[in-house]
Amino acid sequence: MFDDINYSIDDIKIILAPQGAEYQAVCRGLRKVKGVKPKVVAIPMGFQPVMKFLQSWLIRNDTQKSPVLLMGLAGGLSPEFKVGDITFYGNCLFREGENVLSKKCDEYLTPILSRSVNGKVVTGFTSESLVWRGDEKLGLGNFYQAKVVDMEGFAVLSLLENVIILRVISDECGKDIPNLNSAMSSDGSLLPLKAGMAFITQPLAGFRLIRGAMVGLGVLESVTRCLFE
Repeated sequence: MFDDINYSIDDIKIILAPQGAEYQAVCRGLRKVKGVKPKVVAIPMGFQPVMKFLQSWLIRNDTQKSPVLLMGLAGGLSPEFKVGDITFYGNCLFREGENVLSKKCDEYLTPILSRSVNGKVVTGFTSESLVWRGDEKLGLGNFYQAKVVDMEGFAVLSLLENVIILRVISDECGKDIPNLNSAMSSDGSLLPLKAGMAFITQPLAGFRLIRGAMVGLGVLESVTRCLFE
Protein backbone atom coordinates (compact mmCIF):
# COMPACT_ATOMS: atom_id res chain seq x y z
CA MET A 1 0.00 0.00 0.00
CA PHE A 2 2.79 2.43 0.86
CA ASP A 3 5.67 2.63 -1.58
CA ASP A 4 9.06 1.83 -0.04
CA ILE A 5 7.52 1.65 3.48
CA ASN A 6 8.06 5.33 4.20
CA TYR A 7 4.96 6.19 6.22
CA SER A 8 5.07 7.49 9.77
CA ILE A 9 2.84 8.07 12.77
CA ASP A 10 1.67 11.26 11.08
CA ASP A 11 -0.06 9.02 8.52
CA ILE A 12 -2.35 7.58 11.21
CA LYS A 13 -5.65 9.38 10.63
CA ILE A 14 -7.95 7.02 12.52
CA ILE A 15 -7.78 5.63 16.07
CA LEU A 16 -10.28 2.95 17.04
CA ALA A 17 -11.11 2.53 20.74
CA PRO A 18 -13.83 0.56 22.55
CA GLN A 19 -16.73 2.82 23.49
CA GLY A 20 -16.95 4.18 27.00
CA ALA A 21 -14.00 4.67 29.33
CA GLU A 22 -11.32 3.54 26.85
CA TYR A 23 -12.57 5.88 24.12
CA GLN A 24 -12.74 8.73 26.64
CA ALA A 25 -9.19 8.09 27.87
CA VAL A 26 -7.82 8.24 24.30
CA CYS A 27 -9.74 11.47 23.66
CA ARG A 28 -8.36 13.02 26.86
CA GLY A 29 -4.83 12.14 25.78
CA LEU A 30 -5.31 13.74 22.38
CA ARG A 31 -6.77 16.92 23.87
CA LYS A 32 -3.32 17.62 25.31
CA VAL A 33 -1.69 17.32 21.86
CA LYS A 34 -1.22 20.40 19.70
CA GLY A 35 -1.63 20.44 15.94
CA VAL A 36 -3.36 17.97 13.66
CA LYS A 37 -4.71 14.91 15.45
CA PRO A 38 -6.19 11.61 14.34
CA LYS A 39 -9.95 11.10 14.50
CA VAL A 40 -11.02 8.78 17.32
CA VAL A 41 -13.82 6.36 16.44
CA ALA A 42 -15.71 4.56 19.23
CA ILE A 43 -16.28 0.89 18.44
CA PRO A 44 -18.50 -1.60 20.30
CA MET A 45 -17.11 -4.28 22.61
CA GLY A 46 -16.87 -7.83 21.34
CA PHE A 47 -15.88 -9.68 18.20
CA GLN A 48 -19.22 -9.92 16.39
CA PRO A 49 -20.42 -6.38 17.25
CA VAL A 50 -17.13 -4.96 15.93
CA MET A 51 -17.42 -6.98 12.71
CA LYS A 52 -20.92 -5.62 12.11
CA PHE A 53 -19.93 -2.07 13.01
CA LEU A 54 -16.87 -1.99 10.75
CA GLN A 55 -18.67 -3.57 7.81
CA SER A 56 -21.18 -0.73 7.94
CA TRP A 57 -18.58 1.92 8.76
CA LEU A 58 -16.33 0.94 5.85
CA ILE A 59 -19.12 1.64 3.39
CA ARG A 60 -19.03 5.30 4.48
CA ASN A 61 -15.30 5.72 5.10
CA ASP A 62 -12.07 5.12 3.18
CA THR A 63 -9.36 3.98 5.59
CA GLN A 64 -7.12 2.21 3.13
CA LYS A 65 -4.95 5.27 2.50
CA SER A 66 -3.51 5.29 5.99
CA PRO A 67 -2.62 2.93 8.84
CA VAL A 68 -5.19 2.50 11.61
CA LEU A 69 -4.37 2.35 15.33
CA LEU A 70 -6.55 0.24 17.65
CA MET A 71 -6.10 1.22 21.31
CA GLY A 72 -7.63 -0.07 24.52
CA LEU A 73 -7.29 -2.22 27.62
CA ALA A 74 -6.71 -5.96 27.72
CA GLY A 75 -6.10 -8.92 29.98
CA GLY A 76 -2.70 -10.46 30.59
CA LEU A 77 -2.17 -14.12 29.70
CA SER A 78 1.35 -14.34 31.08
CA PRO A 79 2.68 -13.68 34.60
CA GLU A 80 5.37 -11.45 33.11
CA PHE A 81 2.85 -8.68 32.47
CA LYS A 82 1.48 -6.45 35.21
CA VAL A 83 -1.33 -3.90 35.33
CA GLY A 84 -0.29 -0.80 33.40
CA ASP A 85 2.15 -2.55 31.04
CA ILE A 86 2.01 -1.39 27.41
CA THR A 87 1.86 -4.02 24.68
CA PHE A 88 1.71 -3.95 20.89
CA TYR A 89 0.57 -6.93 18.86
CA GLY A 90 2.96 -8.43 16.36
CA ASN A 91 0.22 -10.85 15.39
CA CYS A 92 -3.21 -11.81 16.69
CA LEU A 93 -4.77 -15.27 17.03
CA PHE A 94 -8.43 -16.34 16.88
CA ARG A 95 -10.05 -19.71 17.31
CA GLU A 96 -12.66 -20.56 14.66
CA GLY A 97 -14.07 -24.01 15.33
CA GLU A 98 -11.12 -26.39 15.37
CA ASN A 99 -8.85 -23.97 13.53
CA VAL A 100 -6.55 -21.35 15.04
CA LEU A 101 -6.23 -18.37 12.71
CA SER A 102 -3.45 -15.79 12.79
CA LYS A 103 -3.17 -12.32 11.30
CA LYS A 104 -0.17 -10.00 11.33
CA CYS A 105 -0.32 -6.41 12.45
CA ASP A 106 1.48 -3.59 10.67
CA GLU A 107 5.12 -4.68 10.54
CA TYR A 108 6.66 -1.25 9.99
CA LEU A 109 5.13 1.14 12.54
CA THR A 110 4.49 -1.42 15.28
CA PRO A 111 8.13 -1.79 16.40
CA ILE A 112 8.78 1.93 15.97
CA LEU A 113 5.86 2.98 18.15
CA SER A 114 6.55 0.24 20.67
CA ARG A 115 10.12 1.44 21.22
CA SER A 116 8.97 5.05 21.54
CA VAL A 117 6.81 4.28 24.60
CA ASN A 118 8.72 1.32 26.08
CA GLY A 119 6.08 -1.16 24.98
CA LYS A 120 6.60 -4.81 24.18
CA VAL A 121 5.60 -6.54 20.93
CA VAL A 122 3.62 -9.70 21.72
CA THR A 123 1.23 -12.27 20.30
CA GLY A 124 -2.35 -11.37 21.13
CA PHE A 125 -5.45 -13.57 21.28
CA THR A 126 -9.00 -12.42 20.53
CA SER A 127 -11.78 -14.16 22.44
CA GLU A 128 -15.46 -14.06 21.53
CA SER A 129 -16.35 -13.85 25.23
CA LEU A 130 -14.84 -12.11 28.22
CA VAL A 131 -12.10 -14.24 29.79
CA TRP A 132 -12.70 -13.52 33.47
CA ARG A 133 -11.23 -16.47 35.37
CA GLY A 134 -7.58 -16.25 36.33
CA ASP A 135 -6.89 -19.93 35.68
CA GLU A 136 -8.49 -19.69 32.23
CA LYS A 137 -6.25 -16.76 31.31
CA LEU A 138 -3.21 -18.76 32.38
CA GLY A 139 -4.41 -21.80 30.39
CA LEU A 140 -5.05 -19.76 27.24
CA GLY A 141 -1.61 -18.19 27.45
CA ASN A 142 0.09 -21.55 27.79
CA PHE A 143 -1.97 -23.26 25.08
CA TYR A 144 -1.75 -20.54 22.42
CA GLN A 145 1.60 -19.07 23.48
CA ALA A 146 -0.14 -15.69 23.55
CA LYS A 147 0.53 -12.92 26.07
CA VAL A 148 -2.56 -10.69 25.88
CA VAL A 149 -6.29 -11.25 25.37
CA ASP A 150 -8.89 -8.87 23.98
CA MET A 151 -12.29 -9.08 22.28
CA GLU A 152 -11.85 -6.88 19.20
CA GLY A 153 -8.35 -7.19 17.71
CA PHE A 154 -8.88 -10.02 15.23
CA ALA A 155 -12.14 -8.50 13.98
CA VAL A 156 -10.36 -5.24 13.12
CA LEU A 157 -7.51 -7.12 11.43
CA SER A 158 -10.04 -9.13 9.41
CA LEU A 159 -11.52 -6.02 7.79
CA LEU A 160 -8.75 -3.41 7.74
CA GLU A 161 -5.18 -3.30 6.45
CA ASN A 162 -2.10 -1.82 8.12
CA VAL A 163 -3.48 -2.10 11.65
CA ILE A 164 -1.38 -1.29 14.73
CA ILE A 165 -2.81 -2.68 17.99
CA LEU A 166 -1.83 -1.13 21.32
CA ARG A 167 -3.23 -2.67 24.49
CA VAL A 168 -2.60 -1.65 28.10
CA ILE A 169 -2.88 -4.46 30.63
CA SER A 170 -5.73 -3.84 33.11
CA ASP A 171 -6.13 -7.32 34.63
CA GLU A 172 -3.37 -9.79 35.31
CA CYS A 173 -3.00 -13.45 34.51
CA GLY A 174 -4.05 -15.74 37.35
CA LYS A 175 -6.48 -13.27 38.94
CA ASP A 176 -10.27 -13.29 38.55
CA ILE A 177 -12.36 -10.32 37.44
CA PRO A 178 -16.19 -10.26 37.50
CA ASN A 179 -18.00 -12.39 34.94
CA LEU A 180 -19.60 -9.69 32.80
CA ASN A 181 -20.55 -11.90 29.87
CA SER A 182 -24.26 -11.81 30.71
CA ALA A 183 -24.03 -8.00 30.97
CA MET A 184 -22.83 -7.61 27.39
CA SER A 185 -25.60 -6.89 24.89
CA SER A 186 -25.64 -8.09 21.30
CA ASP A 187 -24.74 -4.58 20.09
CA GLY A 188 -21.51 -4.52 22.11
CA SER A 189 -22.65 -2.28 24.95
CA LEU A 190 -22.64 -3.02 28.68
CA LEU A 191 -25.95 -3.44 30.51
CA PRO A 192 -25.54 -1.44 33.77
CA LEU A 193 -27.92 -3.42 35.99
CA LYS A 194 -26.47 -6.80 35.07
CA ALA A 195 -22.93 -5.43 35.38
CA GLY A 196 -23.81 -4.10 38.83
CA MET A 197 -25.09 -7.51 39.91
CA ALA A 198 -21.82 -9.12 38.79
CA PHE A 199 -19.87 -6.67 40.93
CA ILE A 200 -22.13 -7.31 43.93
CA THR A 201 -21.79 -11.09 43.69
CA GLN A 202 -18.01 -10.92 43.10
CA PRO A 203 -16.89 -7.92 45.22
CA LEU A 204 -13.19 -8.78 45.46
CA ALA A 205 -12.97 -9.43 41.73
CA GLY A 206 -14.95 -6.24 41.14
CA PHE A 207 -12.55 -4.17 43.23
CA ARG A 208 -9.63 -5.73 41.34
CA LEU A 209 -11.21 -4.83 37.98
CA ILE A 210 -11.94 -1.24 39.00
CA ARG A 211 -8.47 -0.71 40.40
CA GLY A 212 -6.81 -2.24 37.33
CA ALA A 213 -9.01 -0.28 34.94
CA MET A 214 -8.17 3.00 36.67
CA VAL A 215 -4.44 2.33 36.32
CA GLY A 216 -4.81 1.08 32.75
CA LEU A 217 -6.93 4.04 31.66
CA GLY A 218 -4.40 6.46 33.11
CA VAL A 219 -1.63 4.77 31.13
CA LEU A 220 -3.81 4.71 28.01
CA GLU A 221 -4.34 8.46 28.26
CA SER A 222 -0.62 9.09 28.82
CA VAL A 223 0.57 6.83 26.02
CA THR A 224 -1.85 8.48 23.59
CA ARG A 225 -0.39 11.88 24.41
CA CYS A 226 3.19 10.58 24.18
CA LEU A 227 2.65 8.95 20.78
CA PHE A 228 1.21 12.04 19.09
CA GLU A 229 3.07 14.89 20.80
